[in-house]
Amino acid sequence: MALSSTGKRQAQKSDYELVPQAESSDDEAPIVSSRSLDGNRRRYVSSILWKTAKASVACLALLGAVSLLAPLRHINRPQGRVEYSCGNSTAEARALGCKFDELASAWLPAVCRDEELTEEFSRAGPNGTWKYYSDPDLTTELSLEELALYGDLNGQWYFMTGEWHIVHCAFYWRKKYRAPSLGITLEPRYDSLVHVEHCGHLIRHPLKYTHAGVILDTCYSN
Repeated sequence: MALSSTGKRQAQKSDYELVPQAESSDDEAPIVSSRSLDGNRRRYVSSILWKTAKASVACLALLGAVSLLAPLRHINRPQGRVEYSCGNSTAEARALGCKFDELASAWLPAVCRDEELTEEFSRAGPNGTWKYYSDPDLTTELSLEELALYGDLNGQWYFMTGEWHIVHCAFYWRKKYRAPSLGITLEPRYDSLVHVEHCGHLIRHPLKYTHAGVILDTCYSN
């Protein structure tokens, strides 16, 4: 088998090696370049690494989204700590002293609320407010009172701009820093490395629109 159609380039002996011939009545097995094999190997390995990296980023994004959209009911109460629950409905939440927290997208007991920071967050949106919608086309606007009642809808999504999500992340980092001096604690779904990594991903890859759900949260304190 010819190495080229023109015959103008002759292979150097060091550049090639023979592939063992199979027992066949067909033509001789082709001569294969070891450099080609090495290049193919490198491309194959690079492809695997790239796909693995993409899968890892997707997993982090998914885990972070779950942390924002759904209650973490699998988290057990830490040993020796007191549990403060907001119950199973917005009516129970009010009776237990919980309030809807716009920053948290949740009903929170007092031990988890930084009300000064939440008020600042509420004013941080465009024109001093954040807009929320019941549909992904952003046509039906929700008031804060209507949004709070999503706590009765078992994790149903509402929709807002991607800017909201990034500002939420920035404020939660501040809340984490402020918590010890204020004597409050962070709710488990945000007090995690998964949420930090999720926020980092959103900052690097911002979304135009995003969504969340309202939950009835539980906090713990000593």
